[in-house]
Amino acid sequence: MPVPRYLKVAGCDFQRYCVLKVNQGDVLTCSVHGIRPEVNLEWRVYEPNTKVSFLQDNHRVQPSGDNYDVTLTSTITFTPATEKRVTVECRVVGTNADIFNLSQTIDILIPNVQTNSNDTAVRTNSNDTGVLTAVITVAIVVFMVVIIVIGGIILRKDGNISKGTALTTSEP
Repeated sequence: MPVPRYLKVAGCDFQRYCVLKVNQGDVLTCSVHGIRPEVNLEWRVYEPNTKVSFLQDNHRVQPSGDNYDVTLTSTITFTPATEKRVTVECRVVGTNADIFNLSQTIDILIPNVQTNSNDTAVRTNSNDTGVLTAVITVAIVVFMVVIIVIGGIILRKDGNISKGTALTTSEP
């Protein structure tokens, strides 16, 4: 039997139910140490209609005496319409899977995403909204100052023309 007798997911404590925040392209790692015979690992999404995928799997097996250390590193991808919380599982698969009943279930939290006109994901959060609000406010203030300055210049010119006209009409 492996030591410890469970699969380890990077960033999780086996004693507690694990919830990980992930972003597009993040890497999830699952491993088992000191297992014999050699096994394969895979990530599986519980909900079949969820648009979460694991790409670029790197399955590494290192001999450790008579046993093996097996690590699966995968890049996570998801579509913009994906739910905010998705349950996934790392589990033993392949020809020796029936010998071991090993799996580790975790929830992943996916940030709020929306699509723009090109159907690409755009992350939205309060920091982006705050920055956008500040930029718009500064732009409005600058625009108002420009209007006031231009208005003052026009009134000044109109005032000079009126004074000039008044002087020429009052002389004999």
